[in-house]
Amino acid sequence: MIVLDYSHENSMVDSWSLQLHGLGLVSISHGATTVIFLKGMSDAMLNSLIRGYKKRIIAKREGKIIDLVGSYTLYIHFFDIESELLAIFYLNKKDVLTRYDDLCSFSSKILNMYCSDNSHLNLNSLCKEIINFPRLSALFIISEDGHCLFSKTSSDYLNQNAIQISGFISAILLFSNEIIGKTSGDSLKTINFERIQFHLKLKNGIIFAYLIENREDSFDIDYFAELIAEDFLNTFSTQLQNFHGHVSAFRKFESHIEKYLIP
Repeated sequence: MIVLDYSHENSMVDSWSLQLHGLGLVSISHGATTVIFLKGMSDAMLNSLIRGYKKRIIAKREGKIIDLVGSYTLYIHFFDIESELLAIFYLNKKDVLTRYDDLCSFSSKILNMYCSDNSHLNLNSLCKEIINFPRLSALFIISEDGHCLFSKTSSDYLNQNAIQISGFISAILLFSNEIIGKTSGDSLKTINFERIQFHLKLKNGIIFAYLIENREDSFDIDYFAELIAEDFLNTFSTQLQNFHGHVSAFRKFESHIEKYLIP
């Protein structure tokens, strides 16, 4: 989740803040797209949205689009700026009321900033990221051969057994892919126990295992799982390419993951 802070220059008008799931700022020039700013959604999600709406944006040149995308409401505001198009993608849960007038005001502010001498350099101060992964009790990041690259848990017992847990998850995922996936093409997504569940995500050869204690609570785990995976892979791309069994380099992911885990 991100919080958009809008401070009016006119002190007679109240400032406001607006909570959204994610925001992406994209430049479209000569058919090519450049992601200028992204918060609260994954690269993969934004690129999928660009592919889905790019033709409509180019054809119309300027305007607004509101659409439903799965469990989200998508708002796109796009502007014709001489030789390029500037598109702002907003994403929010479809059951959350969004103050549309405020969203339009924020788009105008972004447009003015982008067209000014300062360009978009101050967007980070306007978009504060608040990522809350409800009821995530542990995260294990594992290489396909079973090395525990990083773990963060809310339990001393889980922390003390991180190596064994990582080996178990890697082995059962390998078994599933070899025995079941060969014929069906499917990959193991969850490991269910009585009261807990491991949600598994395999991305670029790295296993991300999320331990959820209360499976009855509804939230979009795939959304958050993709954000964490991209965060880790982008942060440690060099270390992963040259990995020889030393995991100390991945410890600094601690500062990244603190914003996701429950206390």
